[in-house]
Amino acid sequence: PLRFARSMRIFALFVVLCVASQAFAVVRHANLFRRYEADLLAENPVELEDSPTYWMETLLDNFDAQETRTFLSRYYVNMDNYLDGGPVLLYIGGEAALRSSSVQSGEIVETAQKHNGLVVALEHRYYGESQPFSTFDTPNLKWLTSQQALADLARFVQNITETYDVQDSKWFCLWWFLPWCAKCVVPP
Repeated sequence: PLRFARSMRIFALFVVLCVASQAFAVVRHANLFRRYEADLLAENPVELEDSPTYWMETLLDNFDAQETRTFLSRYYVNMDNYLDGGPVLLYIGGEAALRSSSVQSGEIVETAQKHNGLVVALEHRYYGESQPFSTFDTPNLKWLTSQQALADLARFVQNITETYDVQDSKWFCLWWFLPWCAKCVVPP
């Protein structure tokens, strides 16, 4: 019994240390991102203010034809460098509000400048202003799944392809905090 109690205390300490180190890593990562974002805003304050916000009607459930409710998903577009046939660079918003800076600065914009690319960014459902419900009650979270988010991306790609006439363009994607997104969605 004494040996078991000691083992349990050591195990509990180990669990506490693991949780604390993960929490520290998340906070550290968030602080680094905030500093990076602040630097971007300081470098290009006028450019960042000019990016218009667009909205796409999004199905609440992409897989149930009986469910007809929709909500609006926020997205941004930067066509400053786009020439016909250039790539479409898709920034996939993660577990945070999407900002216009995602299409106005950073590596994705540098890539667009080098390759005459169109930059688009879609905010993840349930984050930022892309809210299907006004509350986060448990029944409302039924549609917060990676499958629904990937289906949103497929519909977004289709919408952008038709709206901006980029059927012949190759698609590349970047994301923030989406480990489940292993592949980019490419139109058929």
